[in-house]
This record gives sequence, structure tokens and C-alpha cells, in this order.
Amino acid sequence: MIKKILINKLGRFNNFNFNGVDDFKRFNVLYGWNYSGKTTLSRAFMVFDNKKIPEYYDDGFDFTLEKTDGSNLSPNSETDRNNLQTKVFNSDYVENNLFFKDTGASNILVLAENAQETMSKIEQLTTEIKSSIVNIAKFKTQQAENKTYLEDRRTEEARKIKENLHCTFTASTFLKYERKLKEENSIETHIIENDDELCKKRSVAIAEKNKENIEQIPLLPVIDIEKLKELLNETVSITAPLTRLSNNKEAEKWVREGLVLHNDADVCFYCGQPLNETIINELNAHFDKRYNDLITKIETQQSSIKPISSFNDILPDTAKFYDQFENKYLKDKENLEELRKQYNKVVKQIQ
Repeated sequence: MIKKILINKLGRFNNFNFNGVDDFKRFNVLYGWNYSGKTTLSRAFMVFDNKKIPEYYDDGFDFTLEKTDGSNLSPNSETDRNNLQTKVFNSDYVENNLFFKDTGASNILVLAENAQETMSKIEQLTTEIKSSIVNIAKFKTQQAENKTYLEDRRTEEARKIKENLHCTFTASTFLKYERKLKEENSIETHIIENDDELCKKRSVAIAEKNKENIEQIPLLPVIDIEKLKELLNETVSITAPLTRLSNNKEAEKWVREGLVLHNDADVCFYCGQPLNETIINELNAHFDKRYNDLITKIETQQSSIKPISSFNDILPDTAKFYDQFENKYLKDKENLEELRKQYNKVVKQIQ
């Protein structure tokens, strides 16, 4: 605990040794006239609060704090400054950390270190925000103007295309082609660079008659893939399987079909002999209801998946396409034929 302060030089104090003044207690009150040195004394303790010597004491800054244990603390010693923890609230603290700003609509009180600097930063950011809001408004206005300009240009260009090619062409059609070219990233390949090229393409376009619309053609049968997956994952356990049938699927299929034919028969349609009840019971145990149901579902699914003989009867003739699309159509037909072969190969494996 601090006992007294011994001052050689501190502001208006010179050679002040506290003679005749009581030592510091737990609570102390310092009072006096304005400019009598109260703030100056508090600044001595601020050295230990801020951990540095103030810069405005050019005329001298030399004092010592005497502690109750007999040791002394010097403000000029970094070690001593760090060994004493103080908190000082004086006019210097108010000036450096409190800033009161009258904004007209409301008042702002800033409590922080370097309050003036903080408030200046707030004012700067506020100005930047206002400027940004103005710029955003200008941008939105310009954006709306650009959008209107582009729409007008599309309408005008669509009108020119319609007049040059003698065809139906609107701004919405223009927008559709524009969007498609952007998605394909192929705008540059469609740019006409000179009038000769424009005239050539225009002549070709005008020479062609309008083609009829080609409707979408279903090429492959609709297969419920999810249902097929469920069927392939379905399993049943045979109550009393017959090895001679389990190991020969062709024979099993033949016997299963024959068993259905002999439900109400007394003799075998194949050999004409009386039916053996024991064999019939063995076969019924092998082909139990769950097994029969699964086989029926599999056979039904198999019958719905058939190979494709050809697409020639359903694909449109090349003459129905504009010249610029014929080559692509022929190439797509080749790819489709390859897919048909692959499809038939898979169907054969299924069957």
C-alpha cells in the first residue's frame, strides 16, 4: 500500500516531501482551489496506470512513491511501473476517453481509449455509408436504364431479323437464342464479321422454306428403374428345394409350367401314366406360393423389356430439317444407333 509521495519535480510541485501531511490511508480526499495541483498529483499515479511517462512534462518529472513496507517505486523504472496497478479517473481520462457528440436527432457518448480518434472514425464511416447508399441508388437507376435499353435493342434487332429473313421473329425469340448461346459459351462462333458473309447467310436462310415443327418422339420403352431394383433385391427361401431343379433353370421352368397344367389331372399329359402324389407334393413344396409369385413378377418384367429392332420407322426424314442442322442430325442418328445396340445387348442378358 502507498504511504506517501515524495516529489522532486512534478508540474508546479518542487521538492515536496509531505512534511506535516498525514500518510495515505485506505481512503484519502485531496481538495483545493482550481489549478492548485490536484490533477497534477493524479497524473503521478497515471504513470503506473498507463505504464509510461507522459510526454508533456518537459520541465521535469521526478518523484517517488513510498510504500508501507519501506520500499520505493520510481516512475522512471519500467519494472516499478509494472509492479503497481492503479486506475485514475481525472480530467485527462475524460479528455482522452470520453467524447460527447451532439448529432441533432440524438446524442452519442463514446467511452473508450482515444475517444476523439474513435469518434472521428465513426464520422468517417458514417459519411462513407451515406455515400455508398447514394451510389447504390445511382447503380440501381443505371441498371434499370440498361435493362430498358437492352429490351429496346432486342425488339429492334428482332424486327430487323424478321424483315431481312421474312420470318416470324420476336424479342422473346431473340432472348431465347441469346440465353442459349451464353450457356453454350459459343457466341463467338456465331458472329458475322462482314457484309459479304451476312448476305450469303441471308440468301441461304431466305431460300429455305419454313419447316414444320417436329414433335418429340419416344424412342425407348418406359422402364420403372426403381421398381426393377426392388425386384432384383427381393429374395425368397424355398421350403423344400429340389436340387435337380435348382441346378437346372430350364428344367425348373419346364416343370413349373407343367405343374400348373396338371392341377386337375389324374394322368401325366407327357407319358400317360397316373400322377404320383408324392412327386406332386415335392414339386408343390419346391414351387411354394412366395417362390411362384416372385417368378411371376420376374417373368412379367422380362416380357415388358424387349429389344429394339430399328429406329428408322419412327425417326423423321433428313429433309424435315434446315440445312444447318442436317449434319448434326445425322451424327445424332449414328450415336443413337450405337446406343440401340448397347440397349439390345443388355436386354438379351436380362432375358
